[in-house]
Amino acid sequence: MDASAVKATKFALSGSVPVVGGILSGAADTVLSGAVVLKNSLGLFGMLCVAAICLVPFLRLSISYLIFRAGTALLSTICPPTLARLLDGITNSIGLILGMLGSCSAIVFFELVCAVVMVT
Repeated sequence: MDASAVKATKFALSGSVPVVGGILSGAADTVLSGAVVLKNSLGLFGMLCVAAICLVPFLRLSISYLIFRAGTALLSTICPPTLARLLDGITNSIGLILGMLGSCSAIVFFELVCAVVMVT
């Protein structure tokens, strides 16, 4: 909500009921201020949590991908072609999983940003 919407809400609440309207207007202002403070702290904390949660699997998969890619390159010269294709398939599968993890992480970041923006 922007400042004009807050002022319009406060004016409507204070003008609707003579005595209780002022109290409701003050309460609404307090709730909206609290929501903004919560949004700011939750936004930063949420981003850090999502980054921490996604970082460990992303690093593990990246290392596995690099190991399998190097292993495929080294073993393709000395092993049978079927084993080389198997290792290449495993490497490609890990690459796809790595891409899906990155996409899901980006979606969670985008969703968190949208949720934080919706509060204000």
